[in-house]
Amino acid sequence: MSVRSRPIRGGARPGRNETERRGWRWWHYTIAFVVLLVVGGLAWGGYAIWFAVTHVRTSYARVTGLVVNVAAKDDTRVQKVLVRTGDEVK
Repeated sequence: MSVRSRPIRGGARPGRNETERRGWRWWHYTIAFVVLLVVGGLAWGGYAIWFAVTHVRTSYARVTGLVVNVAAKDDTRVQKVLVRTGDEVK
């Protein structure tokens, strides 16, 4: 029996290197990982957009300013208000 006529171990085909086995190689795992990252990013982005459209966000803020009490000197009724909210008066 010659060396070439012996059966090859592991079911490899003749003419293939040992490194060219069937199965997942490192770049298959890399592509799968990148695809999972893209799908996860799209899902998270879609959820973030949906949440921003359907929910109102508020933040607790303080407004500082000068508060002045305005009162009449006598106990009388106000007949007309000649200013609007936000107008500057003296």
